[in-house]
Amino acid sequence: MHRHVFQSIAAGIASWPVVSLALLLRAGEAAKVMEEVVRRQLEASGAPPGVVEEAVRSVAPTISLSITLAPLGALLQGALIGALLGLLYSWLADRGVGQRVAAAVTGGFGALVLGALPLLAMILSQPWVYAPLVDLVLPLVLGGWGLYTALLILFTLPGPWRRLGEARPSEY
Repeated sequence: MHRHVFQSIAAGIASWPVVSLALLLRAGEAAKVMEEVVRRQLEASGAPPGVVEEAVRSVAPTISLSITLAPLGALLQGALIGALLGLLYSWLADRGVGQRVAAAVTGGFGALVLGALPLLAMILSQPWVYAPLVDLVLPLVLGGWGLYTALLILFTLPGPWRRLGEARPSEY
């Protein structure tokens, strides 16, 4: 069990910072999307136009800092989500499903429940956000879950990475 959890944590730690670095390459676009979210939410709540623009200007530095710190947050998120999904991965592998199938199902479950469903909920609740999400966020989310799943499957293939999470034998 511990090996599967550790492998899942390693896959999470390796995949999500890569996605965050990709986000940093598109930081300008990401900041504009976040500023538009703030603007739309304030307009929907009935805030006067001057207050809306002042609020957007005041949150711009925070948005920039958030994007800059995204890889660190992604590292922690990858470890936590990896640990939780590692339990599913271990449970499936222990039930005789097969390691590669268990890895694929675990990655697919994460992509669906933690990736696609939240994005779908946001798109359905705020349809105007559809285009920015599809252009910016969807490729990053799908790329992250794809990389996570690929790494889990890689850990099942022969090679030095397969020992990740296994303790070395010791002499007593």
